[in-house]
Amino acid sequence: MTRLLSWCFLASSLLAGPARAATPAPPAVVIELFTSEGCSSCPPAEAVLGRLAREGVDGNRVLLLSEHVNYWDGLGWADRFASPELTARQGRYARRLGLPSIYTPQAVVNGEADAVGSDAGALRAAVRAAAQKPRGVLALRREIGAVAVEGTWARGRATVYVAILEDGARSVVTRGENAGRTLEHAGVVRWLGAAGEGDGGFRGAVTVPEVPHTGALRLVAFAQLGGDGPLVAVGELGLRDER
Repeated sequence: MTRLLSWCFLASSLLAGPARAATPAPPAVVIELFTSEGCSSCPPAEAVLGRLAREGVDGNRVLLLSEHVNYWDGLGWADRFASPELTARQGRYARRLGLPSIYTPQAVVNGEADAVGSDAGALRAAVRAAAQKPRGVLALRREIGAVAVEGTWARGRATVYVAILEDGARSVVTRGENAGRTLEHAGVVRWLGAAGEGDGGFRGAVTVPEVPHTGALRLVAFAQLGGDGPLVAVGELGLRDER
């Protein structure tokens, strides 16, 4: 009950009261990590990506989205953060990038390049390459009953997605490859939904659901060409912006 009431308080903070826009930060490079609590290779990858998210790469901010997949769930440990929708998203990336299969830990950088999630060198190189391309900024603001998203980008028709991320989520794993470990996660995608589409820009709003949680929540929006192509704009709304 405490978790749900905590989220309800956050939701009322996000979705009620006068509209107020967060100050857009410089564009970030987004890294989506496809991971699972049932995979012993995933905690080291999460540690690598956590450092990149905290420290950035050559002055470029890195925004981590940890997307837990469900195909490990039948192998000893059911990941409570996993969803078939995120598994399907990874599958679409694999088809578009011409990969023979999906795997964990896989990192997809700005929707354009993939690398093993623990390969810090490859990830840094991919971030540097992504940072050279034009990137737009999305501004998020709260409105009564919704979160509004507005912004522009340099090219193409894109789908604008909004995600709820949880930082500091923790699980005590009792079975599977990580049995006996306490895993702490950053940037866990608890919900991902489409706000709409735009050609070179977007203005719209989306209602976000209640999400039980133990860590801190924040909102992220990004514009993605073709629905699952390159990311061309990104924005964040953290809890500190809502006090």
